[in-house]
Amino acid sequence: MTVQNRAAKFFLEIVYLVIPGLLFYAPFYEGEYSFYILLRGLVFIFCGYFALITLLNQEGYYANPKSKYPIIFGAIAVIFNPIIPIHLDRDVWGVIDFIAGFFIMFYFIERKVFHRTNGKMKKVIKEREDKIDEEHKRIKSLKWCKTCKYYKKNKKYSNTLDGLYRNESKPNEIYLPCANIVKTKKTWERFYEMIPNKRTLFPNDCTEWEKR
Repeated sequence: MTVQNRAAKFFLEIVYLVIPGLLFYAPFYEGEYSFYILLRGLVFIFCGYFALITLLNQEGYYANPKSKYPIIFGAIAVIFNPIIPIHLDRDVWGVIDFIAGFFIMFYFIERKVFHRTNGKMKKVIKEREDKIDEEHKRIKSLKWCKTCKYYKKNKKYSNTLDGLYRNESKPNEIYLPCANIVKTKKTWERFYEMIPNKRTLFPNDCTEWEKR
């Protein structure tokens, strides 16, 4: 696993722990009410998101088939929703906070154990991580604009929805993401001769490419 992928995985695991930590802390907090408003929003977004992905992905990674996780996450999201807030006594909220916190912790630990002990899931995760690593290495090895010292960032060119890289014909050269356009002119001409939906984001294997 690459350093970038390890960092992303570590960040997600920290997020899994922060939400329960805030829930366990909430019953003892006696400061500004804005803390509870923020907590409501965070728990609502977090649990709403996991209600959705555990419903749509029940092949074993996020949840097993016929899992009750979507219902539980959904119920927590409804209780904590900041749009139509539910008003309860402080003591009742304290119990709810602990239950929600323990459930999220349980989900995180249960999934981690399942991923490490289920042979089929271990294989799936390993294959997924290997594919991500291969794609990362492939992109890093490409001789294209993003890894070239002449790369010149241009949002009009690379915009996902209507970027100029999708143009039928070559746009004005000032919009191309290249600071060495005089020498790479033929490369760009070949690039725009291709059918738009067959192109990559940048030309591959440019003859003038130099490592950043």
